[in-house]
Amino acid sequence: MSDNATMTSPEIIEIQSILHRVEPLLRQMDSRLTGMDSRLSSVDGRLNSVEVRVTGLETKALKLIEDVAELKGRVSQLPSTIVMIGFLLAVLGAAGILRYFGPR
Repeated sequence: MSDNATMTSPEIIEIQSILHRVEPLLRQMDSRLTGMDSRLSSVDGRLNSVEVRVTGLETKALKLIEDVAELKGRVSQLPSTIVMIGFLLAVLGAAGILRYFGPR
């Protein structure tokens, strides 16, 4: 553009030339954006499906945590190996004593 506020004919022709070159690119961008809108709707639907599945997994994970805690509680109440060996020795000792001092 020139220093004054009016545009000359060559400047107008140059601007129109630029507009003619940019117009197809803008149409192409518009069609791509329209296509992206439908693809984004598809992605949104898939994300909602994933969200439902993750919520289900969270519920199952909480149930699993409860079950594991219950099992840990039960296992902690099982007798230790030393207690089991002691019980076995006591039974064997009682059987030996009964053998010698029991009725014949």
